[in-house]
Amino acid sequence: MNDNNVNTQKLPVVTRPQCGTRAGHIQHYKKKEEYCDPCKQANREYQAEARKKKWVPFEERVSPTIRPSCGSSRGSDLHAYHGEVSCETCLEAGKERHKNRYSKATPEQKWSRNSKWRVENPELYKASDKKYRDANPEKVAAKNRKRRAWRAGAASEHYTSAEIVEKYGSICHICNEEIDLKAPRHPRYKEGWEKGLHLDHVIALSKGGTDLIENIRPTHVLCNIKKGTK
Repeated sequence: MNDNNVNTQKLPVVTRPQCGTRAGHIQHYKKKEEYCDPCKQANREYQAEARKKKWVPFEERVSPTIRPSCGSSRGSDLHAYHGEVSCETCLEAGKERHKNRYSKATPEQKWSRNSKWRVENPELYKASDKKYRDANPEKVAAKNRKRRAWRAGAASEHYTSAEIVEKYGSICHICNEEIDLKAPRHPRYKEGWEKGLHLDHVIALSKGGTDLIENIRPTHVLCNIKKGTK
């Protein structure tokens, strides 16, 4: 990936009275010097304000103009500045830039950023969370089981519904009737959930059971709800 902002021949940092301002950043650029940290921060703030003033809603943006800087951070910024959608190369460059920044961030920085976004965008977070849960029910169920086992101090291992059905069959171990594997698996969904598939801990976690395959059996949703921790 080419980035026109990168110059391998840059001179060492030189500190000036203007450092910490946009003017200081420009001086570094003109002198072909490395940017000091205060000037980097000042430039980020300047660019953020500029983007707010020039921000065009995505639905109103026009087709991109291909420039020599496309495929770099500057190319992506120019598309936004001119009210254009990003070209494919700039989209890939932007994804790579964010991926690199995220990988270098500390766990505290990641948690802080994600928490801030959830607080500032509650409706977007709910919609995003629901979309993920609907698209990945097996992953969500596995995560919930692992959390419950951890809280109960029980041994746990990874398994899927398909593995349990393949090992023990599709007969409810409580009422010995066939389980409808295509039925909904939660009461909040449409009718027929009662005969859907649930994975039951034969010995409940609260009673000293484990979250291992040997303690898991397939059951109806309704049968499992009625059983509780018995």
